[in-house]
Amino acid sequence: MESMNKKYLALIGVIIAFSIILAVMLFQSSTVNNATPKTLGFIGNAEQASITNVVFDSNRQVTVTIQNTGLSNITIVTAMIDGSSASIESANPSLIVNQGNSGTITLFSDWCTFANSAQYTISLTTAKGNTLVYTTTYSVP
Repeated sequence: MESMNKKYLALIGVIIAFSIILAVMLFQSSTVNNATPKTLGFIGNAEQASITNVVFDSNRQVTVTIQNTGLSNITIVTAMIDGSSASIESANPSLIVNQGNSGTITLFSDWCTFANSAQYTISLTTAKGNTLVYTTTYSVP
């Protein structure tokens, strides 16, 4: 009887460990790099989006395309270029990308002009705090 109790306790321990690992995986936010979509957040409330294209319009302005393949709308609220703040150039200070659609956002570099052949990392943050990241190289348009 005592060995049976030990087996049940061991089974309960395994179930608890598995539950903790599963909970961590479901609640963990992932960063989206270079158009590789990943689910962000808890499954029922997940944001699934990626930056699919970046076009340099000038040596201070860039247009970013976001694809939302998730089940809910996403709102882009902040933008960064190489870790420094970038202005969102639109009538609204944010961009909503509806589920299943794509959208574009135009960013303006507040801190520098882009250098030919230099690599830049674009980071967009959603209202839920998730980050989409894309690295690309500038070439004179």
